[in-house]
Order: sequence, then C-alpha cells, then structure tokens
Amino acid sequence: MFARACSTLSRFADVSSHWSIYSPNYSKRWPSPSRLFPFAQKHDVHSSAIPREYQMKRRLLTLNPSQLEYSGQAVLDLSNTVRARISTKGAHEAWNIPYVSSYNVAFPPHAQGVLYYHHPGEVRFRLCQNVQEFEQGNDLLLPNGRTWSISLAHAFSKSSESQRSAILDLISDERQSLSNWHILPGRHITTLSPANLSNQQVLDLSGCGEPIFYPGPSGNAFKMGYYHTISGGTGNHIPFPDGCLGVFYYKQSTFAPTCVGELRFRLCNNTSLFEQGTDLLLPTGKVWHITADQLLLVPKYRPLSDFLSTEGLLDRLLYPDTICNARVASGPIAPHLLNFSQPFIVDLARRCLTIQIWDGTRFERVLFNLPRNSDSKLGGKGAYSGRAVVRLEAPPQSLLDATSGYKNPPLFVLRYLEMLTPMEHNIECHDSSYMARPEPGQMLMKRHRGTLRPWTYTTFNDEVRQRILNFIQASSDVQA
Repeated sequence: MFARACSTLSRFADVSSHWSIYSPNYSKRWPSPSRLFPFAQKHDVHSSAIPREYQMKRRLLTLNPSQLEYSGQAVLDLSNTVRARISTKGAHEAWNIPYVSSYNVAFPPHAQGVLYYHHPGEVRFRLCQNVQEFEQGNDLLLPNGRTWSISLAHAFSKSSESQRSAILDLISDERQSLSNWHILPGRHITTLSPANLSNQQVLDLSGCGEPIFYPGPSGNAFKMGYYHTISGGTGNHIPFPDGCLGVFYYKQSTFAPTCVGELRFRLCNNTSLFEQGTDLLLPTGKVWHITADQLLLVPKYRPLSDFLSTEGLLDRLLYPDTICNARVASGPIAPHLLNFSQPFIVDLARRCLTIQIWDGTRFERVLFNLPRNSDSKLGGKGAYSGRAVVRLEAPPQSLLDATSGYKNPPLFVLRYLEMLTPMEHNIECHDSSYMARPEPGQMLMKRHRGTLRPWTYTTFNDEVRQRILNFIQASSDVQA
C-alpha cells in the first residue's frame, strides 16, 4: 500500500483537489448551504461545546486499515460536531477536521468509526461500531451523496511540519519516522542547481493557478503562482500557460553568486534537454523569475530560501531575521540594500527605478529615473531592454571636481556588473545615441552636450540627500 501511495500520490493531488472538502474550489461549485444541504444538521453541537474528556478520546493512532486492531485504535465519535478535534501522536497541534469545508454544517448523528488512508492520496471515514467491523462498514457520505474525504495535498498545505510528519507516520506500514518524504502529495523539488538536475522530476504546471511545491526533504510546502494582475482594484491570478512542462532552477549571478540571483523555470521535456530548453516567459515577454530579495524577504518563500541555502546557492543570512520577519508583501519588491556597494538587479526597460536603503532600523525608499529618449512619440521608452546586475558607486573624482561648486552635487553613479538577460535594442527607438550600450564593467553613460558622460543621481530634497549620505557613511564605517 505504501509503495503504491508513493508512486501516484502526487498525480492524484491535482485531481482530488477539485472535489475534496478541503478544496478551495468546493465552495465555488455549490450555492448556499441551505439550498445544498436542506436535510443536514447545522451547527447543532460545535466541538467546543463537547466536554473536554470526550474530545480527548478522539486520538488517532493509525491510518493504516491493516494496523487498526494491532495499534489499539479506538472508534472515533464525530457525531453532531462542525469541526472534530483529533489529537495525533507526535504532533504538537490537534487536527481540526470539518464535515463540509467553508459551511457551518455538523457531522451527522451516529458518525462513529475510524479515519483511514485510502489510496491514492486521501483520508476517509469508515462507519463502524468497532475496528473489527471495518471491512463490513460503509464510508461516510457528504449530504450530496459523495464520499466524504480529505485531500492530503490541500490538508498538508495548511498543516504544521509536526502535523504532516505525524500523519505520514500513521500511513506508513513500517510504523517509524517517515524518511520517505516523497509520499507528500504535490510537486517535489529535489534540487535547484542546474548542474544536478539529472534526478529532478519534470513538472507539468499547465493550467495550474497556485500549485503546491515541496523543496527538499523537509516537507515544508509553499504555493507559487505564475502571474498576478490588478485591475479595478481587484487582483487576478493568471494560471501557468499550456505546455508549461519543465524544471525550476536557480540562476546565480557570476559576480555575487550567493547574494544575487533568481528562480526561473526552464521549459523542457527531459532534464537532459535542459540546455536546449528556453526559460518560461511572462505575458509581457519577460523571463518569469523570483529574485533573491523576494525569496529571502517574503515569508511564504521561506521553505524555498532555506532549501537554496542548504544547496549552497543562496546566503540565507544575507538579511537578519528581524528584517525578514518584517516583510509581508508577496509581490515583486524593490532591491533592498544593506550597504552602499551591495549588487542588485535592475530592469533597464523601466523608466523609474526604486531601491530600499537600510538606515539601521528600517528601509527607506529612494527613486530615480534612468536616461530616456526625449522623443515624446516613444512615451519615454528606453533604447535598451534587459536585466542587469549593477551597483552604486561614488562619482569619479573628475566629475566631483567639475561639480564642486554645485549646491547639490551628484551622490552616486551606476555601474554594470553583468547581464542576467540578453540586452536588446528597442526597435521603436531609432536614435539610441543619447546613451551608451550597456556593457559589463562600464558605468551607465548618457550623452550630454554631445559628449557621453556618467549618469549621476542627485536630489534637491535635503531630507533624502542626508538619508543617502548617512547610508554611504554607515557603509564606509562597516567596511573600515
């Protein structure tokens, strides 16, 4: 039973999630509970109203039907409860099981029996008066006549690590701490290193909204989507496109490998064809990616950043935990700089760039504009598009000397370190002479009075200027 579970559980997870009681799609398929369940009992007795001594009797010792009598599993009484509280050996928290997810509908009277694992990938409830009558009993049904079940794929995504581990132990024939982490339903990431992909399973994400992923053997799950748009004040998740078959990998910067990089998805039918494949693109035509800053600062990506750290691909300690825990945004975020010379990624197609600089207690935002063609017909589009690794630098001494009499002299310049994507010329911009073509090792150069000179940042806002000067000074003190 266990071997069969390992082989097909991941595939089943996608199917079962459409109708399981834990499925987020379930509530969308049905009208109001009063119309759907006219004969069901509603909030007759909530689990919190049942005396504690009875609740504690709901102890789960096994989910293996062949081990029910041997383990001493007692019959569980879920009658008239909206959410049954089940304690599991090895788990710090109880498992709260609803009869119908998202509806305040109680389990029916005489809902007595045992929970058991049903291949592949779900837990059911067998009605019986004692475990010896398991084979003669019937499975609990939903009010609509379908079999009541719990999809492990969705349940595990909402469970703690101790709960997942405990439940998996109860499924295992061996009755031991489960090292076979691959039984976890969902899509598994065994490596993100392009050099070690031979054992990585090809993933099919076609049509998926926010699939569940398990990086490494920890069992910690996370969800990841393809593209999110905001229109009319509401968000919309666009699912992964058709034919989205391939593997995730981490693209490291050659200049700062463990500090700068991004997660990508390489389209290929086999890992042996990785080099011949192409990266997944967004609807905008840009490469789909999640930057190192996002992986480290967005809490939901913690399992992924931890896994990257164990593989030696990303420095998990780049940002202190106090900074990471303060971040709650889940979408694209601006580069967060802890020091003045820290490399970061910029999208040269953007007109305005934003960075966040650390002032010792919090991040402060700084905005600046990149050079643009003055032709109004182009709407301010740049001559080149692409994503590059750059860093801030103090202006060259010759430039400082030339602006020494200025009230607001330049604060920094921008230097290209490497190109993460090919640099492409914007065909709509016929005259690109206003700036030099981006090249690794060179500064961002723009034309001024017929001569190419370094692009510089300055500001007339005294507060912002002082903030940047303090940031530069603090970085110098740390390096010293």
